[in-house]
Amino acid sequence: MAIQDIAEGDPLSQREVELLSLLAKGMTQKDACEVLEISHRTLSAHMKSIYKRLGVHNLAEAIYEAFQIGIFKVITGDKK
Repeated sequence: MAIQDIAEGDPLSQREVELLSLLAKGMTQKDACEVLEISHRTLSAHMKSIYKRLGVHNLAEAIYEAFQIGIFKVITGDKK
């Protein structure tokens, strides 16, 4: 199972989608900051915006809502 981003028409910015995708894949906030080359303060601002835009209160709810509204979709199939 893999997670694929769908950016067009999202209620989130592309950067917010990138961040949420990394966290949904299990990356720590610290590692996500390093990958995206942002400070923890910037990460916190993005997370606050994500929660507000999706109408949620925590990361688990944000990830669930992202799947529900089609920001993410699950791709199944064998990878050989």
